[in-house]
Amino acid sequence: MLNQNKHLKINMDVKNHKILLSLGSNLGKEESTIFQALDLLITNNEITIDNISSIYKTEPLGLSNQKWYTNIAASGTTTLSEIELLYFCKSIEYLLGRKSRTRWSEREIDIDILFYGNSVFSSKYLTIPHKELHLRNFVLEPLAEIEPDFVHPLISKSIISILENTPDNLLVVKSQTNT
Repeated sequence: MLNQNKHLKINMDVKNHKILLSLGSNLGKEESTIFQALDLLITNNEITIDNISSIYKTEPLGLSNQKWYTNIAASGTTTLSEIELLYFCKSIEYLLGRKSRTRWSEREIDIDILFYGNSVFSSKYLTIPHKELHLRNFVLEPLAEIEPDFVHPLISKSIISILENTPDNLLVVKSQTNT
């Protein structure tokens, strides 16, 4: 009798970690680039995307003399480590043409890891939770749409509560485009 399961590899130690991401762009075909990035994320068998926010148009932070951004939030799971996820996101940014520029400059694509479960992680290249997300409407607004009750592990407040109390006054407008 043929054992059809002999080639299955099951690792019982693999843990799925909830991930919350922010994706944004203000150069080129912003919406198309964001959805290409999402498609590339799920090509990795160790990442799933379960929920995607509406598209938001947002005032630029820092350098106001540039085009408004297009932003979304996405939630899912991964078995990658925090650093492996960062490197994978950076490789997608590279593949989609992101160029190195000064802080707050325009971007072809930006993929930020906002949360990795309830982990608190810091290295030279990555801080989780994202260290400034609680100060940014362009991150909070889309995130509150898909994960309003998610509790920030350092602030101990839900995303919706953080959004309601953020000092950020930059405009964030929900797009009429369907996702």
